[in-house]
Amino acid sequence: RGNAIVNLIEISAGETITAMIPVKEFTEDTYLVMITKEGIIKKTDMMSFANIRKGGLTAVSLREEDSLISVIVTNGNDEILVATRKGMGIKFNEKDVRPMSRQAIGVKAITLKEQDYVVSAVKIVAGAKVLNVTEKGYGKKTNAEDFNVQYRGGKGVKIHQLTDKTGLLTGVLVIDENEELMLITSEGVIIRLRGNEISSFGRVSQGVKLINLNENVSIVLSADTPDMQTLIDKIVENRDKIDIEDISVTIPKDSNFDKEGFEFMIKNVIKEYLETLNLENTNFINKQGQI
Repeated sequence: RGNAIVNLIEISAGETITAMIPVKEFTEDTYLVMITKEGIIKKTDMMSFANIRKGGLTAVSLREEDSLISVIVTNGNDEILVATRKGMGIKFNEKDVRPMSRQAIGVKAITLKEQDYVVSAVKIVAGAKVLNVTEKGYGKKTNAEDFNVQYRGGKGVKIHQLTDKTGLLTGVLVIDENEELMLITSEGVIIRLRGNEISSFGRVSQGVKLINLNENVSIVLSADTPDMQTLIDKIVENRDKIDIEDISVTIPKDSNFDKEGFEFMIKNVIKEYLETLNLENTNFINKQGQI
């Protein structure tokens, strides 16, 4: 069953886990890159987090009304793609972001349009595809090379042609052809898809429908299946939008995936706020910027 998070780390009322980073060792050649909803990015060397107190450490200072969206482990020379709700995105090399202290606020990753905000930030992996998913169930894969490298802080370029039919952008993932992912709807339905089942399109296109949704139902999150902790945390975070009792899983007919077992696990983990992963050498970063 696992242990409740509140019994393992000290978190304040209303706080949620934003990212979980497995760490084998703390080395000087790795960094934690953090991106916020308001388009701020900060990079701090991993050694700054080598000695974690029970009460946690400040990982990033957040401006009022801002919150942490994503945390990525990098090697100092990785490329990062930041995507927004209104379908804009910018790809840049992390060298554009100098290493900063834990208490620093950071610098601008992307210049946001009015009423826009960051929904995802991913590390580009050679040979992988960038997957966009919209709130009305549309999605597409795009070659990472189709996104030109820019300097951080710009307005970026359009990465998805959004319309009333597609809805706004829900999230972006980096996947390969053999990887599987999950989509979670506001009804609590979990759809499992294979990467090679999703069509590839150019950077500026609508994509294709990945799932048929009922009226007033939307995609609230997407996650690649190895990142199960993110999946669980996101469902808990969106629990006001999802009817936990109605959670169900849709999988390919020829899959040997344990549908009933997964549904049982998800429901129990969410209802009891349980953690199913081995927590040894694992750090958590919450929306208030603590690790």
